[in-house]
Amino acid sequence: MPSGNANTLHAFKRAVLTLAIALAFSAQGFAQTAAAVPAKAPAKKAARSKAPAEPPHFMSLQIVQVKPDRLTEWQDLQKNETIPGLRKGGVTWRAVWQTAIFGRAYEYVIIQPIDKFAQYDQDSPLTKAWGAEGVRAYGERVRGMIDSSHTYALLARPDLSYETANFAPKMAVVTIVQVPPGRHLQLEHFIKTDVLPAMKKAGVGGYYVSQSIFGGNAYEYTAVMMVDDFAELDKGSPYVRALGKAGADRLLQKVTGLATKVDRIVSRYNADLSIDPSAPAK
Repeated sequence: MPSGNANTLHAFKRAVLTLAIALAFSAQGFAQTAAAVPAKAPAKKAARSKAPAEPPHFMSLQIVQVKPDRLTEWQDLQKNETIPGLRKGGVTWRAVWQTAIFGRAYEYVIIQPIDKFAQYDQDSPLTKAWGAEGVRAYGERVRGMIDSSHTYALLARPDLSYETANFAPKMAVVTIVQVPPGRHLQLEHFIKTDVLPAMKKAGVGGYYVSQSIFGGNAYEYTAVMMVDDFAELDKGSPYVRALGKAGADRLLQKVTGLATKVDRIVSRYNADLSIDPSAPAK
């Protein structure tokens, strides 16, 4: 995995922009990998000079449903104890998103990097920071503040994603799609050839896709369309803006049979509960 502050910040930015809210969001990169081919090189040499493919990048996504009457207490615990403990235990970034009106209230999505799955064979960051007894006491406290918690391992899909330079939105429209077994390649082709061009033409600043690997439906994808604020939703469907009503209808007809379930929610980034590697520890 890439190392260094610049790459860590790159990873954080991707994670912040990838959330996959009710079950999915990057570690180390949604950047497109380009072939390093000299402009005037012969075809054979160009083929040999192609940059090696990036290794797969995974992230942990935890969905936490907080008890309404314990919300302030849980937030204070995250700010004052959890984040300092994670930093001490070596966590370099964490992105937290919460439901923005449209979706399940008091629900938070917490994204952290998975450098290697072997990291789960070792002590957790909080155990490194507090010791086993400290983590046990912490667990007893936090369990009384939440109704449920579910953790997923997600795979970042840079080949199905893009972002506009210098775009740093604070909200996202998250679409979670379940695909029938055997139809996932068709969905991916649809995203590449139809969805991404339409999103770019409509001026959407960022569109990110991740894929569920462990912890949930193996045929589930999460698409995240980044927006600045609710006012941007008043512009209407990006497909209609890009293709017109008739063109949007034709595009959406291609989805028929490619999804067994589609959920859509709106989420907001919570900087207070996140770890930004570009900011000094508090």
